[in-house]
Amino acid sequence: MSLKNLLFWLWCGLASAAVGQSYNFTNYSVIDGLAQSQVTRIAQDRRGDLWLATQGGGVDRFDGLEFYNLRKQDSLPSNFVLDVAEDHAGQLWFATSNGLVAYDGRRFGPIFFQDTTVTRLLEDTAHQLWVGTTEGLFVLDSARQTVRAVHTAATDEKAPVRSLLLDAQGQVLVNFPQEGLFRYWEGQLKPVVLSNAERGYIQAVLLDRTQKLWLGTTTGIYVQQPNASFQQEHFFPTHEIEEDTAGNIWFATSRGVFRQRAHAFVRIDDPLNGAYVEDIFCDREGNVWLASSGAGIYKFMGDRFAFVDHTNGLPHDVVMTVNKDTDGAYWFGTSAGGVSRLQDGEIEHFSMADGLGSNAINCSVLDSLGQIWFGTRGGGVSRFDAATGRFITYAADDGLAYRVVYCGLLDADRKLWFGTHNGLSVFENGTFTSFGAGEITGIRSLCRWENDALLVQSEQGFFVFRDGTFTRHPLSEQMPHTDILSIIQGPAGDFWFAHYGDGVFRYDPASGRLQQYTEAQGLTSGLIFSLVFDYQGNLWTGTERGLDRLRFNPDHQLQQVTHYGVAEGFLGVEANEKAVYLDDDSTLWFGTIRGVYCYHPGYDIQNGTPPVTTLTDLLLFYQPTDLSPWSDTLAGWYPFPRGLSLPYHQNHLTFRFRATSLADPKGVRYRFMLAGFDSDWSPAHAQQEAVYANLAPGDYTFLVEAANADGVWNRTPQRFSFQVRPPFWHTVWFYLLMAAATFLLLWLVYRYSIRRKLQEVLALEQAKTEAVERVRKELARDFHDELGNKLAGITVLSSLLRVKLNGSARGETDHLLGQIEDYSTSLFKGTKEFVWALDPKSDHFEEMITYLKDFGEQFFAHTPVTFVVKDDLLNEASAVVLPPGWSRQIILIFKEAMTNCLKHAQAQHVWLDAAITDGTLRIRLTDDGVGMAQPAGFQGNGLKNMQHRAKGIHCRVSIAPPTGSGTRVTFSGHIPQKR
Repeated sequence: MSLKNLLFWLWCGLASAAVGQSYNFTNYSVIDGLAQSQVTRIAQDRRGDLWLATQGGGVDRFDGLEFYNLRKQDSLPSNFVLDVAEDHAGQLWFATSNGLVAYDGRRFGPIFFQDTTVTRLLEDTAHQLWVGTTEGLFVLDSARQTVRAVHTAATDEKAPVRSLLLDAQGQVLVNFPQEGLFRYWEGQLKPVVLSNAERGYIQAVLLDRTQKLWLGTTTGIYVQQPNASFQQEHFFPTHEIEEDTAGNIWFATSRGVFRQRAHAFVRIDDPLNGAYVEDIFCDREGNVWLASSGAGIYKFMGDRFAFVDHTNGLPHDVVMTVNKDTDGAYWFGTSAGGVSRLQDGEIEHFSMADGLGSNAINCSVLDSLGQIWFGTRGGGVSRFDAATGRFITYAADDGLAYRVVYCGLLDADRKLWFGTHNGLSVFENGTFTSFGAGEITGIRSLCRWENDALLVQSEQGFFVFRDGTFTRHPLSEQMPHTDILSIIQGPAGDFWFAHYGDGVFRYDPASGRLQQYTEAQGLTSGLIFSLVFDYQGNLWTGTERGLDRLRFNPDHQLQQVTHYGVAEGFLGVEANEKAVYLDDDSTLWFGTIRGVYCYHPGYDIQNGTPPVTTLTDLLLFYQPTDLSPWSDTLAGWYPFPRGLSLPYHQNHLTFRFRATSLADPKGVRYRFMLAGFDSDWSPAHAQQEAVYANLAPGDYTFLVEAANADGVWNRTPQRFSFQVRPPFWHTVWFYLLMAAATFLLLWLVYRYSIRRKLQEVLALEQAKTEAVERVRKELARDFHDELGNKLAGITVLSSLLRVKLNGSARGETDHLLGQIEDYSTSLFKGTKEFVWALDPKSDHFEEMITYLKDFGEQFFAHTPVTFVVKDDLLNEASAVVLPPGWSRQIILIFKEAMTNCLKHAQAQHVWLDAAITDGTLRIRLTDDGVGMAQPAGFQGNGLKNMQHRAKGIHCRVSIAPPTGSGTRVTFSGHIPQKR
């Protein structure tokens, strides 16, 4: 045995005892819907879904969120499935213990090799299907009609096929474990490498991207460089080999799963709890999947995050602080398990037995001598003495302000400060000095301030501590201070605050400006436990929902939020207060409730593979419908109609679609449009259906595309074209018939009218003249009777009143006054509309708005529409007087708008609001109806009249959708100043 291999065996023997970072895997088992826990093989179809062959549960399709099962009762030949392959036509082939069968998404085809165990499948470049069985090797031709035997066992010996693959020239490589690896060339199987006693049986074969040939055998791992002989690399019995998209080689061995990256051969299956891995598969997005025998499947979450928890040596998973000493050792303080040190791959634990003041740790700080200090919850502060390997604890008897310590800080003068529950303490020259006991309590955060001062956050507010004096800072009144969990100084000299509930605050001491960032700006959560800036100037926040990376522009406006949660490999989920550390190599350490997690930015690679979008269903009036009577054929994995032509009354369509991104299934977003109906794409969303109601006759094309969680969209959208036929009365021939009939009728009417025109014209003109004269006389008489007489009566009564007041009885005076009031009331009621328009008071903003309000309430009173007026609408600049003529035109505009809303909008609510800002009057009528598309110019007489009226008073009317759905009519105009 070579020295290299001897050292490797020694390393393997120690590997189980060594402790280091673990890698993230997500497990999917029967609890999640997997049909059976023993998965033998993984494949992926062209839609991005995984197909899982199981030992007894049939085959499962998995889209990253849900499992869909096919079993024997669905016509699968057997529930024991050994392999899955997709051919060039999109059919799936299942190799079972009872033969081979094809599946097209709807039904199963005929069974080949019935009563035979089929082990492996491969389609070659000529579309022939190679079939490996326990009886030998066979080929199914491209038409799937003829089976040809390539190699079979002797009558007393079986020749099971273990592996099938294509080389760079498209030639088939076949592995018979008991015989060896063969290449099919010129109609014959020619040996590549034979099995023997030294090498053992070949169980796995891989031809990697560099054309190196890897063999996994019962005695180890062998590799052959092009044009070279085989060399043994490792001595583990290996039964599966796979290459990922980064060129790393994965091995399933008798000692677990290993990965070889560059020259490092590392065991990577710690979280699998010893599960036996049957298959390794790398999907189209680069995700690595492990099929296990008894534990379902595992998804490798990548190298972006690694972790340390109780499974690999941490005594307690709730990590409250992370630090690193000058020797390169990492220190983790836990909430109940004391302190752990990670150095050279090993973890060492320290507790109260080793001198710690308490096993409940709150914070840590490195002093100027490189010594690590821990603040505890009830045991003061403890300093690690490297010489003795024990801790030295300081409490109240040593001058510490209080035994509960929340935070620590090393200032510019190398003084060590601790914030406690009852004051501030400094350690200098071997002794403690305390300040603010009984006055400044609950100090949870400390930060360096300008001029060698400290910013202190306490229960009483923010204070600047300088020369032994606390000075209250105005920030105490500008932001909530009691729930601040962390304060850090940014690269620009500004200060950043983590708030428990209100997000992140930024304070610029130079300008005094305070900014706040919350969920409204894109944060995943407003509960911020920790803050840290990386070396690229990005701010990281630790929350109860994972991590957010915030990217700002030079004006500190939030440009991008990148979230890291379970789907991204951050399985710790909830971060802890101030538990974050930025290492020199840009890695970030986060203490969480599930251990400590390390983020490696070099492995944070964007997923550049867009999901494949598939149309899955088409519903009519929300119901599944047989569309074959209106289409040429049904085709595709999901039976979708081709050449669909719907009758005019079948015009309510629901399109359903899906796209699979196994990297982050919940992060997939969709957008769609219906060409011929929509003018633009819909906003991006997670909804997997689109509904179109009451489609007019015409030709349409539905387009849908999807993006993965990193925002990479499909290069080509999925398309589906169809038409809605018009009713017969909207067809061309019907229009021509109606035009001919109309022309004939008009001609007859014209002939008739000509004969009578001469007779009627004089009588008509005379009648018009008499009618005009009669109307003029009636108007004059009515005006005289309605206004003149009553005004005359008011005059006479007023004269009599004047006489009576000179000495008449009081009772008569009251009677005459009553008559005057009656006449006045009658006159007002009879001429209210006319008088209101003539009255200058109608130019008052308040009068005009009151009129609109009353009209709207009466207009919508007996309709399904709820009319809502802004509460303080009448208080908005009620003293403003509008220019003459404005009130009448505005009322006519919004009467028209309300009428259109009731007739066309199909709304449930209509809102009226108005405001005067900087001399500009804006009145808006908003509904939540179906909305309308407004082209470059106004369409329809009503809309043109509205625009014409607005232009007549030098104002404008705009019609546009508000945020969401519906329509908004906005009147705006500048009120000229009186001179």
